[in-house]
Amino acid sequence: MSRKHFEALAWELRQQALRIQDETTPESDARYHRQRQWDLDALALANVCAASNGAFDRARFLVAAGYTHRPDGSMFPMAAPR
Repeated sequence: MSRKHFEALAWELRQQALRIQDETTPESDARYHRQRQWDLDALALANVCAASNGAFDRARFLVAAGYTHRPDGSMFPMAAPR
């Protein structure tokens, strides 16, 4: 996979994250469950991308996708939407 593919995947993940926020209320169970599934999907895609290209920057991809938590629980800075 190439940078172009990684950027397209990150953009689509970002759009999905925004749709989750728009379509659910912050305290709803639906948001929690949809966000949790999104988190798992984003991490799984990052793993696939990393396995396909040794130069893949996992942290950069996750930030571009809108993922805000690092595996250690600390926060990534939220990237501005494009």
